[in-house]
Amino acid sequence: MPVFIALSMYPVSEVCEKLAELKGRHRYKRQQVDDLIKKKLPMAQKIGNRYLLTEAEISWLATQIRTKKKHNNIDK
Repeated sequence: MPVFIALSMYPVSEVCEKLAELKGRHRYKRQQVDDLIKKKLPMAQKIGNRYLLTEAEISWLATQIRTKKKHNNIDK
C-alpha cells in the first residue's frame, strides 16, 4: 500500500532568507545560494529550472557555510 508524505519545499528566494536567519547575517544573494546548491547539494530537487529545498536540506546547507571571522591584529 503506498504511503504519501508531504514535505515543505522552499524556492531559492526563500532559501536565501532562511540561510541568512540561520547564519545570523544579511540576506544571501540568489547567485550565492545557487552556487552553494550546485557545490554542496548536487542532488537537490529541481523542477523546471528552479531548485526546491526541504527544511532539512536548508539546515544542512547552513552547516556547510563557513563564516569569515575577523581577527584583531594587536601590535605588542
